[in-house]
Amino acid sequence: MAHTSYEWTLLDMAVARAGLVSVPIYETDSASQVQWILQDADVRLVITESAALAELVRGAAAARAAAHPNAAEVRVLSLDRDALTTISAEGRTVSRADLDERSDALNADDLYSIIYTSGTTGNPKGVEITHRMAAGLAWNGVRWIPDLLFSPDTRLLLFLPLAHSYARCLELLSIAGNGVLGHTPDVATLLPDLKSFGPSYVLAVPRVLEKIYNAADAKAGGGFKLKTFRWAAKVAIEYSRALDMPAGPSRRLAAAHAMADRLVYRTIRDLLGPNARYAISGGGPLGERLGHFYRGLGLAILEGYGLTETLGPISVNLDWRNKVGTVGPPVCGGRARVSADGSIGALWRDDDGGVRAVVLGSKGAAYTIADDVRGLLALFAIGYRDLTSWELGLPPNDDDAVESVSDFRTWVEHDLGITVPPEWPAVGDDDFSAWIDAALSLLGTPGYTVTALPAAAAALTLTIWAAVCLAAYAAALIRRDA
Repeated sequence: MAHTSYEWTLLDMAVARAGLVSVPIYETDSASQVQWILQDADVRLVITESAALAELVRGAAAARAAAHPNAAEVRVLSLDRDALTTISAEGRTVSRADLDERSDALNADDLYSIIYTSGTTGNPKGVEITHRMAAGLAWNGVRWIPDLLFSPDTRLLLFLPLAHSYARCLELLSIAGNGVLGHTPDVATLLPDLKSFGPSYVLAVPRVLEKIYNAADAKAGGGFKLKTFRWAAKVAIEYSRALDMPAGPSRRLAAAHAMADRLVYRTIRDLLGPNARYAISGGGPLGERLGHFYRGLGLAILEGYGLTETLGPISVNLDWRNKVGTVGPPVCGGRARVSADGSIGALWRDDDGGVRAVVLGSKGAAYTIADDVRGLLALFAIGYRDLTSWELGLPPNDDDAVESVSDFRTWVEHDLGITVPPEWPAVGDDDFSAWIDAALSLLGTPGYTVTALPAAAAALTLTIWAAVCLAAYAAALIRRDA
């Protein structure tokens, strides 16, 4: 129960090495929440940051003992009262052979940690994280994005709470990599800490990125400075969007971008330290405009999506394959599917072998296509234009773009195991866009409608690359396992 610190990570690794189970508690949790966690997880030892937090835990433990007389005793230590010295002294009575025996007895499905959610719908709920999940995330993750996570030049400064799975997964990735991990407990000193530490990438949440933008806008004040900042912001967004176009930025736009860099962008980049080139964003959706703004000023935002239950990301954009406005393809070693309410963009198969799919719309809208092979194929066709050979597992061609109807049919039938209906629109192989337009017309015919989930927006957005990426990878994994 402590702020983010070196001692937090040290104890995390020591607990795992000893074959014990760690149970992080937010330093902001109330006495009643602490009491609930102590009882629910059957906690035996609590290490707090301060004597004040230790007293709070002792009070919660006393209340627990009164309510549950047979509950095990809870021992409480505090870091500011020599907790590490106490643990080290008692550890000297344990032989290395005994320690190794405990470690060797662990298997992949043993518990590594129990991470409690925020408890916004009642008491906090504990999520069981196994060693397989933790080790798999770390091992695969650094190899999935090696230039960012596995380089000797990698530097990450953790400041988000390690009781949260988002920071915890980056802690594990840093330990598995070859770089340097730093900790700072106080966000009040974050900016000077970033400058002195010099991270190569930063861990961020959308509200922090929004605050940086809003602070820069407010600091510009008024008059010429404000006009200059807003002009530079517009140029950054236009420049980033142009990077995704075949022709790239025009000469005029490139010149304006270079000028804006000297006037504005460098000052904002300096806030994150001298080495930061990327930011990993999670914990909420990042607006497309804000993503383009940061990429345009020289900081690529790798947006991802994850859950406590997955100990971090389900999907994330890559440093070399980053599409603003999406959450990227599923991470290496992962698999994606959709829950029964169809709330995540992916493909899954029912127990009876039926195929269902979901596509996420704009502004939080979600639309589902269910029990309809033709509707499913249309869903894949929608995003197929945006995908590449690499993302679909097809042999690369000259421009790495997938535009062939025959390639699409091959992928659907061979990799997804779905037979293309004979009445499926047939147009020229070179006119893939027209073929998709014809395919989409099926969605407007009786029996092939798209049904909006509750609270969905009225307009259907069919260009969500992330949903199709998830579906493509999930389908390939399902077929491979079968």
